[in-house]
Amino acid sequence: MNTSGLRSLLMNQAQKDFIQYSLDETKPLPQNLEKIEWKEFFSFCIQHSIAGVVFNGIERANIRIPKNVLFEWVSHVEIIKSLNHIVNEEILKAQEWLKARDFNSVVLKGQMNAMMYPQIG
Repeated sequence: MNTSGLRSLLMNQAQKDFIQYSLDETKPLPQNLEKIEWKEFFSFCIQHSIAGVVFNGIERANIRIPKNVLFEWVSHVEIIKSLNHIVNEEILKAQEWLKARDFNSVVLKGQMNAMMYPQIG
C-alpha cells in the first residue's frame, strides 16, 4: 500500500471531531477544520461507509470545501439515496409477500431502520 492509501485509512483529530459533529447535532462546529484534507477525508468516509452521514455534517455546518470534492461527494450521496430507495422498496415488497402468507415480520437491523433516523436515512 502506498503512503497515500495508508493516510486515507488513518484519521486525524480534526476528522474525528467532524465525524462526531456530523453524528451529534448538539456538538459545536469543530474549530480545527483547516486541518482536514477533504479529498483524503472523502476517501476515508467512502471506505468506512459514512460518506452520507458526514455529508449531513457538511450541509449543517455550511462550510466550504474544494468544489471538485464537493461535486464528487454530492454525486456519491445521490447514488446512496437512489440505492437506498430501491432497497427500501424491495424490503417492503418482501414484507408484503410474507404478510400475504400470514407471516409477521419485522426488520431488526439494517436499511429499514435507517428510516427511523430521517436526517441519516
